[in-house]
Amino acid sequence: MTSDGVYLIYPKGYYSVPVPVYCDMTTAKGPWTVFQKRFDGSENFFRGWEDYKSGFGHADKEYWLGLENIYHLTLQRSYRLRIDLTDFDNDSRFVIYNKFALSPLAISAEEDNYKLYIDEFEEGDPSRPAGEESKQEYG
Repeated sequence: MTSDGVYLIYPKGYYSVPVPVYCDMTTAKGPWTVFQKRFDGSENFFRGWEDYKSGFGHADKEYWLGLENIYHLTLQRSYRLRIDLTDFDNDSRFVIYNKFALSPLAISAEEDNYKLYIDEFEEGDPSRPAGEESKQEYG
């Protein structure tokens, strides 16, 4: 597994239903599991809660992996988070955090609204730093 592309993952364990996901094997400090990919507007992202919970689109095109899948992945082991954003003027920025999870202490992730937990800012774009963040919860 050394090239970017679609691979199967098992968010709920090896004997569960496999989920196709896009993997970025070439970006620095990777590999990275891509859980949201938007680039040409071909997928409608104006959707309701159930779609964001379960996921939608196609991993080889535009897609959202789904909150349940991301939650179960982050329960299995520690993950890092890289966020890459590009605006309509093709201006790009990124940030990396060394700890990332959804609702890590919740009894029910859905009732907790899949709260985002990030910690340990590592880096951002050196020409335009995003600034160091301490422990943060969003949701």
